[in-house]
Amino acid sequence: MNQHTPIFDRNLYRKRREGLQVNSEAFSKLASEVAIRLIDRLSILKKDFKSCWQIGLDGGAFLRATTSVPCLQGMEVFVVSSSTTILSFSGLSRESLDPRNKSEDDKISAKLNFIVSDEEALPIGPHTLDMIISPLGFQWVNDLKGVLLQCLFGLKPDGLMMAAFVGEDSLWELQSVFRQIELDVHGGVSNRFAPLISSKNAASLLQSSGFALPVVDRDRIILSYPNAATLLNDIKDSGHGNMLLDRQSPPLTKGFLKRVEDLYQKDFFLPDGGIQVTLDLIFMSGWSPSSKQQQPLKPGSATYSLKDVLDT
Repeated sequence: MNQHTPIFDRNLYRKRREGLQVNSEAFSKLASEVAIRLIDRLSILKKDFKSCWQIGLDGGAFLRATTSVPCLQGMEVFVVSSSTTILSFSGLSRESLDPRNKSEDDKISAKLNFIVSDEEALPIGPHTLDMIISPLGFQWVNDLKGVLLQCLFGLKPDGLMMAAFVGEDSLWELQSVFRQIELDVHGGVSNRFAPLISSKNAASLLQSSGFALPVVDRDRIILSYPNAATLLNDIKDSGHGNMLLDRQSPPLTKGFLKRVEDLYQKDFFLPDGGIQVTLDLIFMSGWSPSSKQQQPLKPGSATYSLKDVLDT
């Protein structure tokens, strides 16, 4: 059995998901960025996918982006989330996806289903899906390896799992500013920021979970924000506020936030007049093992020598 220590407050996560606004500009921008990058990675595949679970709500950003990818046309899609407002929050409905209600440039060919389920306990049958996509749906799970094992169990042979996370060094500037001020004001650093997954840890999790052909990569986005207050509001509006179980910390007073603003402007000022914000999107993908997949050669099985290569 996979042992893990919970660090995220899943009850708080579900509560905040119930109140999250899909029309939030911050949420929509992040969802769109993730969807575009997922589609870029899927568009190079030559395999057709007929059944897909999308784990995590993104306002319909991913499904709308599938219209340009041949291998994703005609899928039966199950949108999975712990939120009981899944239908309205998804930004989609069966009627909105009906091709008869769409223009030629805005058709989504998908049979849509909705499943309310905890992302940590997926009601997934054995070897039933061609693909599992998670646009930030695994961001706040406590047992990521356990979730990956469930995904592997649910995929058909040669099925694909692809997930996106906000990870690596995201918001390192903001964390640096908070750390400096808290050390000065309180003499210590509180738990205001959740640990983020790294490329190295993502690769290790894929391999240890048993996925074949694991791939992990990162897209680094450098943003310019007008000020720290706008950044903090966007973090909240996009659903990525503090959800740690141990989140006891001193209150953010006006004086504290004023120091955050001043120090951020001093240390991370950009020529355009804004402040620098780093966002790292981590993408992991792996395949359910299949005899059809290309296998690496066994050590010592090569039929040519280094001399042959150098002589050519």
